[in-house]
Amino acid sequence: MEVHADHEYYRRNLALYGAEYPIPDFPTDRAVRRIPIAGKGRLWIGRSLAGRHRVPPEIDLALDPGVSHRHGLLQQQDDGSLVLIAQATANGTFMNGACDEVELGRPIELQDGDRIHLGVWTTITVRTAPR
Repeated sequence: MEVHADHEYYRRNLALYGAEYPIPDFPTDRAVRRIPIAGKGRLWIGRSLAGRHRVPPEIDLALDPGVSHRHGLLQQQDDGSLVLIAQATANGTFMNGACDEVELGRPIELQDGDRIHLGVWTTITVRTAPR
């Protein structure tokens, strides 16, 4: 998995919601984080909450204020494939630049190169093969 602050996704959110909601400035640290998934079984995507005694998600997107505590779940299947299961969130989960939200609770099989958009600026790119 590659997690990064996506300027194009941020600009889209700014254009759609900037007049209604205060959207924070785009982060200056835009380094790509690589997160291995092989053999992990499942990984929660979310945002740790400061001062709360909850276990932080395995993919912690605490710097993106639009990400929910439990935003989604990546689950490795018995055959090695990977699925995304979107959770109920305030801001939704989107795939591959689409404007329609991912259906909640329905496993979506992921392919190499798929992009998961969430929060204000975060994109997670699926990497099933080494790069």
